[in-house]
Amino acid sequence: MTPRAALCILSLSAAPAAAQDLPFSPGPTLDCLTGGGGASCVGQAARACIEAAGPGSAGVCTGAENGFWLARIDRAQDQLRAMAPLMAETSARRGLVAPDLEALAQRFAAYRDAACGLRVALWQGMHTGPEEIDCQMRMNAMHALWLADRVAAP
Repeated sequence: MTPRAALCILSLSAAPAAAQDLPFSPGPTLDCLTGGGGASCVGQAARACIEAAGPGSAGVCTGAENGFWLARIDRAQDQLRAMAPLMAETSARRGLVAPDLEALAQRFAAYRDAACGLRVALWQGMHTGPEEIDCQMRMNAMHALWLADRVAAP
């Protein structure tokens, strides 16, 4: 997460009422995922939160859903780490180098930050913080879904 997005989340969540009364629930996104909605599920929990709390809550609600997707990335990465011996064996059998999961995580974060930086640089409106956190959330969600498919593949 870029410093600008982190500041946006911190400043928005620092408002006592917004932080304590945030009507965020991952339920809409989870229900959609359970129903097989895949990528169409991204943003549903944030959207429900914004509808309940009002448009001024976009950054906080989107940041909350971003946290949901980051937790799913962490879980999938933990599962992949547990699969490392199998991946190393399969790679060796094929004459390949085993994947470096830490390098994957670092390179994804660098790509996400650069892509969201580009989105913000091209954004002509105000409120670039919510725009950046929306980009972060969507990129993290797609990565979480991709990782989940890799974990489910074997």
